[in-house]
Amino acid sequence: MAGIRREHYSFGIRRTTARIAESEVKSIRRSDVVKTGLRLFDGRSIGTAGAIGSFDPGELERRALDSMSCGIEYPWEISGRAARREAAALEGMGHDTLADGAGSFMAALHAKWPDLVFSENFTVEDDEISIRNDCGLDLATSLSSAAVVLVFRALGSTGIMDGWVSAGPCRRWDADGIRAEFDRFLEAWHNPVDLPPGGRLPVIFQEASLIYGKLSEELSGHRYGTGASLFSGRMGERLFDERFSLSQSRIPSADDCPFFDAEGVFHEGYALPLIEAGVLRAVCTDRRTAARFGLPHTGSATGDYDAIPQAAADRLRAERCDRTLSDLLGGEPGIFVALASGGDFTPEGAFATPVQLAMLHDGRRFVGRLPELRISSHLFRMLGEDWIGQSSDDVSAYCDSPAMVMRMDVEGARSGV
Repeated sequence: MAGIRREHYSFGIRRTTARIAESEVKSIRRSDVVKTGLRLFDGRSIGTAGAIGSFDPGELERRALDSMSCGIEYPWEISGRAARREAAALEGMGHDTLADGAGSFMAALHAKWPDLVFSENFTVEDDEISIRNDCGLDLATSLSSAAVVLVFRALGSTGIMDGWVSAGPCRRWDADGIRAEFDRFLEAWHNPVDLPPGGRLPVIFQEASLIYGKLSEELSGHRYGTGASLFSGRMGERLFDERFSLSQSRIPSADDCPFFDAEGVFHEGYALPLIEAGVLRAVCTDRRTAARFGLPHTGSATGDYDAIPQAAADRLRAERCDRTLSDLLGGEPGIFVALASGGDFTPEGAFATPVQLAMLHDGRRFVGRLPELRISSHLFRMLGEDWIGQSSDDVSAYCDSPAMVMRMDVEGARSGV
């Protein structure tokens, strides 16, 4: 059809999962799915349609044309004239060896820790994400990874879970090394220790989903543009400590994602600086958000294979400093947050959460299991005057896991304060 541009956005996912229950492999599940999205552009609007598995190209195009009749505005030029493919491979584990590997892993773990009952899963996954259009765009990322997540509870425990261990997504499967890392954590878990005195202590996050979740909200171009963000109107201002920098990162091997966004935009070097030395430099936009609010287009679109792209401040990564976790703690005891649920940020940025599982860490190893506690602070304090740093080393040798360290108010859950 004259004047129509076509773009295909596809996800291929091959996954094998070993489900664990009662510390044994109970089942193996396999799936192999290709999801194909077609986008049509006429210079004024966009139409989309999607299919799972094999499909009739003519029927898919008819559905995309029907969608275009809804008049969803999209007057912008689409990406073109770029061809690139990147891959991150997996070593040491495959779909065909997962069942035996998971079985021997669990037999050894159960023999070492007969007082604990493990559940959850091992997975091996191959992903192929691609975007191609008739303007010359042809981008693809292939990702292969293995991961294990095991939650555990002690025999006789009345709780659903008492803790968890995990590794991955990793590109190199080392069963002995991963199990040794789990053993070190579980040895510390079996050693109850008291909460150190002081009240304001270094707190360590490995996967700072709560903090990144709040930053993701505030760095949304739509939220910034409507004035609803804590950062609205503060572009170019110093918001946080000068040692804190943050980017939107799309490194396939480290971030387990394609190097391009859902509109086919990518950055050389993979990273989009958002906060540099504490100064707000950009918020995340797709073409629509950038045009609506007059903001720079940052290539931050996301969306499912058959969805209209929209902006998202995802894939956030704080910049590592040149100091290890041990250096950052400087001999102080660190409170490692292993499991925290039930807390949140207020719209004004105040933060508090109960921590159901906290571990004492000396910078080199887990020392013991702390009693349940509460932590609290404020976003601008956590990343400002109380920011200590993002470690140069990883907490786990089997995934990208720098330690995010900041000083926070810490109190025992039974303090009654």
